[in-house]
Amino acid sequence: MRRPLAVLSIALSLVALSFVACAGTSGRTVTFPVVARASAGPTFTTSTGWDVALDEAFVTLRALRVLAADDEPLARLLFVPVARAHGGHALARGVRAELLGPIDLDALDPEPVEIGIAHGSAGPARAIDLELGESDLVARVRGVARRGDQEVSFDDELVVPGGLRLEGLPLDATVDELGALQVSIAVDRWLDQARFEDDAIALAWSLGVRDARAFVVIWDETGGAE
Repeated sequence: MRRPLAVLSIALSLVALSFVACAGTSGRTVTFPVVARASAGPTFTTSTGWDVALDEAFVTLRALRVLAADDEPLARLLFVPVARAHGGHALARGVRAELLGPIDLDALDPEPVEIGIAHGSAGPARAIDLELGESDLVARVRGVARRGDQEVSFDDELVVPGGLRLEGLPLDATVDELGALQVSIAVDRWLDQARFEDDAIALAWSLGVRDARAFVVIWDETGGAE
């Protein structure tokens, strides 16, 4: 019986050593830029048949969190340095890295703009959580919608008590200090179902900003903004 136990002990030791060897890559403290850009232009046609021209569109980012992939169960049994966000507080369990706001994002600017530096640990990531809004004010749009001989000017704010949380935006990447996280904002998805003839876009907007295509996050290995 001692021989099988010895073999098992050696095997576990080798696994442990492999994780320790990986500590130089996965788990080490890193920082990387977060970049935002608009993926839709200021003019678009909604699925309800309205031609929309926006003069202004902003959304406030309260927090962005990169979630760690669930593929390192044995690593959690070993010593791994505690990742810390900017300011020194420890990241929540399962969070690979985070960027804290509030940060106002221009949803009409097509140029990649660095909005901040995320702090955390290197390694595989599986998803992104976004918290939007400063207090209850999440976003604002201003523009004109036209359909046939109808024309509606609007200047609206999206107000959600406590702000808005978008969870589990897909991300399949290994984050490190060499790349950047890029957030693409599709403002056309926000208003796609709006019925401007009723002069009430709040419900459609509240649903549209939750659309899976409204915010898309990718890992850019080239570093993002020029």
